[in-house]
Amino acid sequence: IESTKVLLHNIKISCSQLFTIDVCGFCHVLQCWGFDRRPVSQPLLFSDGYAQPPGAPETNVLPTSLFNAVYGGGAVGGTSAKLEIESKIDTIHSSLLRPNDAFGHVPRSTYSTPMVILLGNHSAGKSTFINRLLGVEEQETGVAPTDDGFTVLVRGDVNLDTDGPSAVSSPQHQFQELSQYGPAFVNHFRVKTRKLPDSSLLPPGMMIVDTPGMIDTPVHVKDRTTMEGQNRGYDFLAVTRWFAQRSDVILLMFDPANPGTTGETLDVLTKSLTGFEHKFLILMNKVDMFDKVTDFARAYGTLCWNLSKVIRMKDIPRIYTTFTPLPGKTVISSSAEIAAAPSSPSVANSVAVPLHEMDRARREVLEEVLKAPLRRLDNLITEMDESAKRVLLAGQVSTKLQRRLQTRKTAVYSGMGAVCFLLPIGMGMSLFSFNPGLMFVSTIVSGLLTAGALILAKKHLMEYEKQLIAAADIILEELYPGKHLTAEIRQRWESSVRPALMEFISSGGMVSSDGVASHASSATWSKKGLFGSGSAGGIAGRSSVTIGVACLPTMSQRMMRKLESVSERDVPNLRTEVAAYKEAIVRNARRQ
Repeated sequence: IESTKVLLHNIKISCSQLFTIDVCGFCHVLQCWGFDRRPVSQPLLFSDGYAQPPGAPETNVLPTSLFNAVYGGGAVGGTSAKLEIESKIDTIHSSLLRPNDAFGHVPRSTYSTPMVILLGNHSAGKSTFINRLLGVEEQETGVAPTDDGFTVLVRGDVNLDTDGPSAVSSPQHQFQELSQYGPAFVNHFRVKTRKLPDSSLLPPGMMIVDTPGMIDTPVHVKDRTTMEGQNRGYDFLAVTRWFAQRSDVILLMFDPANPGTTGETLDVLTKSLTGFEHKFLILMNKVDMFDKVTDFARAYGTLCWNLSKVIRMKDIPRIYTTFTPLPGKTVISSSAEIAAAPSSPSVANSVAVPLHEMDRARREVLEEVLKAPLRRLDNLITEMDESAKRVLLAGQVSTKLQRRLQTRKTAVYSGMGAVCFLLPIGMGMSLFSFNPGLMFVSTIVSGLLTAGALILAKKHLMEYEKQLIAAADIILEELYPGKHLTAEIRQRWESSVRPALMEFISSGGMVSSDGVASHASSATWSKKGLFGSGSAGGIAGRSSVTIGVACLPTMSQRMMRKLESVSERDVPNLRTEVAAYKEAIVRNARRQ
């Protein structure tokens, strides 16, 4: 009778919560169902009425109606609204951003497929977490490194393995851009499509990316951020950034044996994940391995200490202390159970550290992973907004540099032309004679002087170009004087726009989507301008490759105003539509 009363009370609270639930508040419903109070030895009752025994796969961590609403699409009638929002985003990319991007700030494709990537040291528990999510033992696990490449896992109707060259050349999964990282990466890349059991948590249409374990760089390597220093045959940091940019959730996992001490892990934080702090979660995994609370505190403190070296803020981001439930180990969920542990045979195999808080954190992480499809639209808009701001900033600085160089060239060559025209006449008139012999001699002399002046002019212009390149930061301050130069603009300039601009100038060619210059792309330049005609007010370029400031394209004021309108008008409108779409999902789920 008492158990029935408690159950009815929980149902009453849960039903009242469903009227005020938002998309980001799924954990409140989980708490109402007693996940944080009910002992693990009791079955966990979900909103559809079935029980989950201890050790079973975690089916339906989200409430059933919301789970179906997010992954059912047509069941709630939100598919058309979602497709309409994605279409608007793709239109802005294709008609405005990509045609005016000469520096590789805009992705070549709009990636609408939700993606979750797991990063971490070897033996951090990445593959174990994925297997728990899949509901089957698919990825190999172990203490030693077990994977030497990136693996994408997708749920499907059949079991199918696709090797790297086939996956990169096929438009099915939109991995064509990965070919730029060379055969060393492509040959270690694979896509696995698996037919999963009904108990699997991985929904159709979502990708999970398993990555090779990060390891320490040999001591003799001076710069471990270079491709040679990484010693993998490909640019691991650049590939990780490519996946991070397209992922909706990034899990960075540490294990107590290597709590943040791996140099490659710290490089990923500082190089690959910069600008994606809103996406990634930091996990200290395997907390169930501790026998003493002091050992846990020591490992947690060590991880915080190592992260503080690369995260230059007073506030350390939240670190989720998680674990993957293993057969034969009981989770101690209260202090009373801890006290009873030595004499209670039911918890004889339990660890001494109470894991009920860690179990709650584990479920929160799992919820964030399952909410990746809802975050996809938000991330697409954020990516579009940031791309528009980078293209605008790059266009403003590029135009300023180009016009200053052209002004100096005009002044120098105009002076040289005047000297070449007037010098022979002046020399002849100075001798008060129009003797042909004297005129011939004066012409020769003036020609030699002109050639010397031309050499000096070119040398002067080269030095002036170097001064302009060195003064790029000053030009930024001129474009955004005083308080207009915010921390956001400066960070965007230093982290992405300035490096891409300098790479473009040094190579005199186009830049790929990850900021790598490529002369092979120079074939896309046209006589009318770069990426189309210049009459529309876009970027005007040159048909030949020139190294230096002279190779920079320019952008019209009209195009700058259009790019500004993306952040000022289009982004807020799309945010409003996405919020309405999410609210519609929750309302339909509540009716179900």
